[in-house]
Amino acid sequence: VSHIQYAFAARLATADRAANTAAEFLALTGRVSSINDSFALLGRVTSDDVRRVARAYFLPANRTVVVLDTK
Repeated sequence: VSHIQYAFAARLATADRAANTAAEFLALTGRVSSINDSFALLGRVTSDDVRRVARAYFLPANRTVVVLDTK
């Protein structure tokens, strides 16, 4: 999780980027403090959670295959 937090902090390098990032969270949740909430939730995700969701959604019936032709 720490690498995600560092990457997020890097997005805040300028006042404009910090304001845009805060505005995104504000628009989605109505609170800038939801930034901290999202990192708290992310810290609670386990590898078992990821496996469970992958098994539920990464199914052949949900697959889309794209074939690119260079002709």
